Amino acid sequence: MALQLLDGNARPCHVRRCQHVLVHRPRGHPSHVPGYRTMSVSPEVPASLDHLSASQETVRGRVSSSWYKSDGTLRLTVSLPANSRAVVTVPRQDEGERIQHPRGARPSQSGARSVSYRVGSGTWTFVVG
Repeated sequence: MALQLLDGNARPCHVRRCQHVLVHRPRGHPSHVPGYRTMSVSPEVPASLDHLSASQETVRGRVSSSWYKSDGTLRLTVSLPANSRAVVTVPRQDEGERIQHPRGARPSQSGARSVSYRVGSGTWTFVVG
């Protein structure tokens, strides 16, 4: 599993390696963005795994992400601490696959293999399939 966080100066802080990616990328100039205020969550979902979870303590609190697959459905849950936000990239098998996103998650980018959503602090669950 690759759990990678970047600090406010965009330096990598590798935690461990696996098949799930949780990445923090500051938006704007690093001096204007306090540590871990804006993150990017982009999980990789290999066919060989049915579920995975990862978490990391930050200066703002715990960031966590988990997913599981069952009967052709993928459920992705992301939790962000107070006063933070993220772009969550939800993977899908093909462009026609439906994604149920929670109210308040704002679509920001769509492609054949994923859709990205902007979210604020709290817990967000996305269902694909």
